[in-house]
Amino acid sequence: MIKRAWFGLLVAGLIVGCSDSNSGRDGGEGDGGRPGSCTGGVDRMIGLDTAQTLAEGSETVNYICPRLDNDYYRIEIPAGKQLLRVKLQLSAPVSPINLTYLVLKDANTVVGRAPEGQNNAYNALHCLAPGTYYLQVLDQGNDARDEKNSYRLSYATESDPDTQEPNDERGKATTVGATNSGRISCTGDRDFFKVAVAADQLIDVALTTDAPTAVDYKQTVYRLDGDRLIEIANQKSPDGSRARTDLSAIYAVPSAGTYYVTVEDAEGNDSDVTTPYTLRVAARAEPDTNDRGTRNDHPGGQSLGAARTIGSFTGQACSAPLELSVQGRLASLADVDYYRIDAPAGLSVANPAVMEVKLSFDRATVIDGSLALLYVHDATTCLKDECCRVLAEPAADSCDNATQCADSSFSCVPKTEVFCNDQSCEATPTSACATEKRCAGAVVCAPGGRCGAQQFVRRVDNGATLITAQPMLHPGPWYLRVADFFGDEWDYDATYTLNVRVCMDPDGATDNGYYPRLITSASEEPQLDGTELDARAVGELLARGSRDRAKPKGSLVGGAWVEGVISYEHDEDSYTFDNPCKGAVCMLGAEYEAVGSCPAGGASGLGLQFNFVIDTGEGGGDFRVAAGTTGVQRFSHQSGAGCRVLLRPSGGGAGGSSETLRLFVSDLLHNSWSWGCRYRVRLLKISDGCPVPPCATQVTSGACYSP
Repeated sequence: MIKRAWFGLLVAGLIVGCSDSNSGRDGGEGDGGRPGSCTGGVDRMIGLDTAQTLAEGSETVNYICPRLDNDYYRIEIPAGKQLLRVKLQLSAPVSPINLTYLVLKDANTVVGRAPEGQNNAYNALHCLAPGTYYLQVLDQGNDARDEKNSYRLSYATESDPDTQEPNDERGKATTVGATNSGRISCTGDRDFFKVAVAADQLIDVALTTDAPTAVDYKQTVYRLDGDRLIEIANQKSPDGSRARTDLSAIYAVPSAGTYYVTVEDAEGNDSDVTTPYTLRVAARAEPDTNDRGTRNDHPGGQSLGAARTIGSFTGQACSAPLELSVQGRLASLADVDYYRIDAPAGLSVANPAVMEVKLSFDRATVIDGSLALLYVHDATTCLKDECCRVLAEPAADSCDNATQCADSSFSCVPKTEVFCNDQSCEATPTSACATEKRCAGAVVCAPGGRCGAQQFVRRVDNGATLITAQPMLHPGPWYLRVADFFGDEWDYDATYTLNVRVCMDPDGATDNGYYPRLITSASEEPQLDGTELDARAVGELLARGSRDRAKPKGSLVGGAWVEGVISYEHDEDSYTFDNPCKGAVCMLGAEYEAVGSCPAGGASGLGLQFNFVIDTGEGGGDFRVAAGTTGVQRFSHQSGAGCRVLLRPSGGGAGGSSETLRLFVSDLLHNSWSWGCRYRVRLLKISDGCPVPPCATQVTSGACYSP
């Protein structure tokens, strides 16, 4: 149990007699005055030295009147008693005053106060040693009076049924056994327990009650740093739940030593002397070899410095990629595992690599697996108040705090007033922001004091398998983070496997669209968010954009074949063609095929299906081919009902007004890719004018491909 001491909160003796034209008399019966009047008697209880002695079990009736009225009562807690029960109630449900009280040991020491939320009707227990104390009754703001409604005050003393007491501070902590019982007997009660933990061990804590209770229990694990207790983690029941308590967690600790577990009401304002709690605390071996010795999740820290290096990418081609595999466990609450992959310094938007990652679990589990891909953003410091560039902020209203925003965007520190202050730094020509600001501190810090920026985050539910491929557009090293997405689940027995393949992007420079799937809230499915990979970002920044701003791969003559690879999830290639119908009405078509080693299945088992979209600027069409389809397919903008979509004259012009045509190529569902399967496509002028049916049709799609 903990005693709280307040200093200088209220003056023990108050001068009265000049308030509201009253003579300083308290109209309470305890002062010998007339009920309902502030002038019916002299208020003699104006300090501790004039306090009225109140016997245990007796009741006094009095008033808070005039303003600034404070009534003092002297009470005794006899030997063998540790609990003080105070009953204080106003005679009317509605009053201009907010009735409250303090428990004082002397004029400068407050050892108890009225609990919150009991609204002028208190029945509260305080844990105190035997001795003399004082009750001070007053209006909460000390600025109102009520001469019409009296209050009733009484007290009683009780023995504390908690046999662990006194264990209300670290020096009196109870050494844990297999099972420990205790009670939160009074408001502000806090019980300390200690446990010895060896190297490479976790702390397993379970806190339960057999019956519903008013206490909203909270358990907290602390480590000792000199004379200070540093919180590692905690769990608590919802406020006002009044249910059976069932809290359990396994906590990671940084090293061997003595650790402390506290049990208390989460808000410090509830107690239950009749319902005991049961606390079970045990040390368990760390099952994850990655977290033995030096942990790779940094409890209470932010550094990537201890991430386990699992491989070094040196520029291998996709025909013989770097292949890596590692296993681990998320065995404790908020366990986070970081893995490092070294990579060449020359990686950039103009010279990209690709990484394919698969996260799978060996059994069904409560863990909502989360995978993040991080890189070092050299332009942004991870130190608070440094002058720094700030990465792209997430979409509006998509997150509420720095950690959540980092998980839902590319940001290291979001560029908002919530996380960055108003102090402006000098802007630079390459800054993506109107001005630069002082840094609020990175969520994750990389070696060298730079920001660990998150390019991509994905989650799956209940141990489902997660697979993705993502571009590597920045110099190494790169980091992978495995965690429970919400940070509130763990599984001591479930093993995950991380399979990684890395190679240089077979499609070459990634100067087109990249549409990573971003998590915008815990309750939503991931959503597509377009990202332009523009040369102005100089490989340092992924600036949000749209398909319309994607940089096409040069200008091509109609009829020329182009080919490419959809090499990662949400990859999209764009091309610009000269308009073969410029100045005339014509029917446009295309020929396309998939060649090479084309898979039958992809990330979702649906298989890679190349999707081609023509944007004429005045209308468009789309066509697609499955990766396993053989032979050249044809498509045109003519249908059996006549000219559906083609290049028509614009306004009073002589023909199609667009100088160029845009062609976009992607996987149909944006969730499949292949490093060995290539698409080939060319645009053709099928005919002049608008042919009328009948026309030959494509066998599978029914599209017209000739007049």
